[in-house]
Amino acid sequence: IATTARLKVDPGTMVSAGQQLTEGSINPIRLLRILGREAAQVYLLKEIQQVYRSQGVIISDKHIEAIIRQMTNKVHVVSAGDTELLPDELVNRLIFQD
Repeated sequence: IATTARLKVDPGTMVSAGQQLTEGSINPIRLLRILGREAAQVYLLKEIQQVYRSQGVIISDKHIEAIIRQMTNKVHVVSAGDTELLPDELVNRLIFQD
């Protein structure tokens, strides 16, 4: 945590993994790694809707959810193991799960 960051929790407070400790935006990639895809998708939806609503624009969640689903539909192959996948390849999550 940067020394200039403003804390959102008091010293000694019990916190859980993924809980925001300072003011500002959460890194969605870190949130994905810590809490999983669904938590990251919910966070992105909330943040995107907040930006649009602050400008007086109303968009149904389902439209933004479709975009977020596409954003989170790929996985990065780190190690191919015994598959035909290549290291550093981006593949569809459904192909990866098979």
